[in-house]
Amino acid sequence: MNLLELFNIETATILFTGNSRHNLTSKEPFLYTIIHQDEFQSFIENKLFNITNIIELYGEDLQAMTLFKECFLKIYSVLNLTLYSFYNKLNKNEELIKKINLVALGILFCRGKNISKIKLFFDLFKNDNNKFTKSENLDNYLMSCFFIVSCCLVTIRALVDNEGKSLPRIDNRTTQMLLNEKGLSQKNSENLLKYFNNNFLEKIKMN
Repeated sequence: MNLLELFNIETATILFTGNSRHNLTSKEPFLYTIIHQDEFQSFIENKLFNITNIIELYGEDLQAMTLFKECFLKIYSVLNLTLYSFYNKLNKNEELIKKINLVALGILFCRGKNISKIKLFFDLFKNDNNKFTKSENLDNYLMSCFFIVSCCLVTIRALVDNEGKSLPRIDNRTTQMLLNEKGLSQKNSENLLKYFNNNFLEKIKMN
């Protein structure tokens, strides 16, 4: 979150040396900054790949690092297209993804403790009275999460199949089957948002 907050194309190669912030809210201006695909690539290469733990785990494995970057850039492009479809946008050359959409990647895939992720989730979407409640920002964030784990990951699998690479713990279903699943998953994600709002958020506000 701190790397994402301070990142722009001018600061891409400057190492983060400050104190980490732990109390973030939905009013943080950086969350609503558009981040273009070339900027996201720079964020991966210059920020994520320079995290000490990442270097220790994968720094010598160039193939793993390259595959990671390819996959997450594909997630970006598919998420952008899917959000266009969801919001019925016409100009698909424009990029819709803001930094708050990328927060979903951190909550889904980073190795932080669950309680830390829950606190961040609550803090980002609570209102001025410290209550978690329905909002347009929350819906947008949730659709990013749902699309990433459905449309985006299915497309990555197809990409990996076509390039003859393999990912661990994924069965060998055919690319065509996966692409057929992708056609269903956007509608399923939209239905999941309705279910979430009607059931998980059955109370108007929660502490």
